[in-house]
Amino acid sequence: MSQAVPSSLMITLIESVSVLSDDVLCLIFQFLEAKYCIGSCSLTCKKWHQLTKSVPLHVKYFRINYSDLVRVVSTDQKLALNLSSLDLNGAEIKDRGVKCIAESEFMVNLKALYLGSNKIGDEGVKYLAESEYLKNLQTLDLYFNEFRLDGVKYLTQSPFMSNLRKLILSATFYGAEGVKCIVESPYLTNLQILDLDRNKIGNEGLEYITSSQSMSNLRVLSLSDNTIRNLGLKYIAESQYMSNLEELTLKSNEIGDEGIKYIAESQFMSKLGKLFLTTNFIGNAGAKYLSDSQYLSNLHTLDLSSNQLDDDGVNYINESNLMSHLTFLNLSNNNTSNNKNLALDNSVIFVLCCVVLGKTLCSCWF
Repeated sequence: MSQAVPSSLMITLIESVSVLSDDVLCLIFQFLEAKYCIGSCSLTCKKWHQLTKSVPLHVKYFRINYSDLVRVVSTDQKLALNLSSLDLNGAEIKDRGVKCIAESEFMVNLKALYLGSNKIGDEGVKYLAESEYLKNLQTLDLYFNEFRLDGVKYLTQSPFMSNLRKLILSATFYGAEGVKCIVESPYLTNLQILDLDRNKIGNEGLEYITSSQSMSNLRVLSLSDNTIRNLGLKYIAESQYMSNLEELTLKSNEIGDEGIKYIAESQFMSKLGKLFLTTNFIGNAGAKYLSDSQYLSNLHTLDLSSNQLDDDGVNYINESNLMSHLTFLNLSNNNTSNNKNLALDNSVIFVLCCVVLGKTLCSCWF
């Protein structure tokens, strides 16, 4: 049987907490679960009750039924008004759930909304786009849903989306025409992070992005599995609007060595810090282009896994200036031997070989 806390110790604890400044208390509250912060801390005393009203809450549900969703975003006003981030990825709320969120007047402080994999159709996106209560959103994640081009149009034509900084619209298959809607939107000019993976945008869609001044604030661009070929890389390399890119993901495309050459020789890629090029038919020539680049001096993360490099390609990288600033290099699933004679001056993490044994992934890190 547990013993009661001695009254003298309880008084000491209360006195210790009471001397903390309001700023420190608010910081502590932010690390607590939302239910505990609202359900317990807010009931402790008048001071804490007032402080918890200003604490931004981050709530995540893997599964949620409709009645609970109504409570979270509408009925429970103390919780709803404090919501800064609502993560419902995979919760399967569908269009009905989206409507519930969009019509709640208590969503005015919401900054981030994650609705990936929720079977949301065009109608659901329309609810979001027409909601004045979501005008403060800075992050919107709608990956792998069921809306198509009409849904993209609703979103891009909404003045309530003008504060978005991060937009994830991967795996919804709207093609190049959807990209055109995004870049021509007068309301999406503040985007800094754009994820359009798996949408079949091709070189045409990439040309829309790179030729649009409205995309000049992009720092992170993810375009994996979009049937992009080397010409698409030329569009990126020659675009002054891409000069702020710090992270570029192009996994599972068909850019080849020629595409790498465009990137390596581009003056507009000088801020690039992360480059992910898994499965792109890149050989030793591509590795040589990267190694000889005078513009990739800020590159610290490079993923060339599942390509066509052999030991010569590895040596090009190993003997280049790249090695002086790389902190992560992935060369797994290439035609390389387990060569450990690599420069490790920066304590760089290497992934040189990767073997799949059943469901177990065995990697060699050096």
